[in-house]
Amino acid sequence: ASASALIRENEPDPVVIGRVIVSDAWRGAKLGQQLMAKTLESCGRHWPDKPLYLGAQAHLQPFYARFGFIPVTDVYDEDGIPHRGMAREVHQA
Repeated sequence: ASASALIRENEPDPVVIGRVIVSDAWRGAKLGQQLMAKTLESCGRHWPDKPLYLGAQAHLQPFYARFGFIPVTDVYDEDGIPHRGMAREVHQA
């Protein structure tokens, strides 16, 4: 399982969470939930005043909504897969 967080220092842009990945062999083991919880904890510790953004595969919108993310773009195509931009404002649980 893997995730990354990207930030541009000294800019108002959000922290971008990218490539949240769980191997096919481990799907269903709740690793994605654990990975997102740790990623959000780390982002909150390092960048407490920054909103968060991610490009979610459209079918995973309910998964990210559980972590406080809301859709902020229409569905768009990325590498033949429908995606949707989602954001989470500062100080959400």
